[in-house]
Amino acid sequence: INALAEDPQQDDRKLIEQRAQSYAEAYNAKDLKALIDHWAPQGVYINRATGRRVTGHDALKADFQVELDSRKNSRLEVSVESVDLVSPGVAMERGTSTITSPDGEPIVTNYSAVHVKRDGQWLIDRISEREFVNPPTHYEQLKDLEWMIGNWSDQAGEDVVSTECQWSRNNNFLVRSFTVSIAGAVDM
Repeated sequence: INALAEDPQQDDRKLIEQRAQSYAEAYNAKDLKALIDHWAPQGVYINRATGRRVTGHDALKADFQVELDSRKNSRLEVSVESVDLVSPGVAMERGTSTITSPDGEPIVTNYSAVHVKRDGQWLIDRISEREFVNPPTHYEQLKDLEWMIGNWSDQAGEDVVSTECQWSRNNNFLVRSFTVSIAGAVDM
């Protein structure tokens, strides 16, 4: 067996990636027919804005027409992260889509698309999206504790506890050190 032999499913993966780019091109051209041609007849789309389930070419046309009309100057960019062939006729695509417009913030979503192969062509059977959320950095998670930064001292009689707290070099951690001085204690 040749270890360098090509993956027999690689051609299907490439076709699906090309279809994803073709879908974005159809969206950017505001070509409703070309968009719908990417879908299986009973394809299902969960509308990211309304959460409404849209099923079949007629409903998809109506939903996408509203989308295209409301975003005339917007552009769709698709970044395919993976394509897994579940069976010879079913594939799962995952990626990120970004819709940009000159008058607003980009809409970034993570998506998963199920594709089915019909008559030798890969069609979208369903797409679901969820808003892309950047996880907060360590600094953002610790920011509320920033009041601890500095040198602190607590004294009870002649006993003293001194604490120093500072950010690590990359602001990912709070670093604390302390010393305890107890009157009459012997160092060991």
